[in-house]
Amino acid sequence: MEKKRTLTALRDSLQGRIYVFLKDEKTKAEFLADAKAEGWSFGDTGLPDVLRDDIIAVNGNKQLCYVGFVGHTAFGCGGGNATDGQFHRVDYAKYKQGDKDYKYRKPDNPDNKDGKY
Repeated sequence: MEKKRTLTALRDSLQGRIYVFLKDEKTKAEFLADAKAEGWSFGDTGLPDVLRDDIIAVNGNKQLCYVGFVGHTAFGCGGGNATDGQFHRVDYAKYKQGDKDYKYRKPDNPDNKDGKY
């Protein structure tokens, strides 16, 4: 039996950096509701009413953060060669739907099997 797909379970299942891709407003709202239910926050500021970005870092100690320009660049290149196995791009919609392969894949490249650009 598979564990319930929560942010905490996701954080506990992967080593290294976890960047979550939120493809649309519905996915952002679901992510935010899940984060609130599990006690996650953006540092001391808690959680916003609406997420303003499509990529969120999921850190230890139930901390989330926006990734900014550098994080978007890292997400776009899969973290680079030196981060193999330590940088994870998660498609949150796939993760919550129970897909076995919930890695983010660039949508305009269906042959992109390894998730790298």
